[in-house]
Amino acid sequence: MDVSRVRAILALGGVPWGDLDDGVQEVRLKLLEQRADPARAAVRDTSAWSSVVASRVAADWHRAGARDDGLLDIPEGTVKSRLHTAVAALRTRLRETEVIHGDRTDRD
Repeated sequence: MDVSRVRAILALGGVPWGDLDDGVQEVRLKLLEQRADPARAAVRDTSAWSSVVASRVAADWHRAGARDDGLLDIPEGTVKSRLHTAVAALRTRLRETEVIHGDRTDRD
């Protein structure tokens, strides 16, 4: 994996300088997970694969930042903050298990 290329893609994707090392580690972890899974096909071009993963990590970073923006005006540690965090985690879990789709739930 070309670390300088991954860092450049993360930086171009808007990941702050201080978070680039974390992004690189996440790409490395995904590569290790991919290689460890015998059911997955082997990566033929590690450079291209890591570039795509780095761009997805940058997009995920932006999504996480957008979710965190809602907490900026809520003091951390308050009941409201903890409830907001719990609801966000629950929504994420429900989306992962495909119970809900998108940003809205059926309210009927």
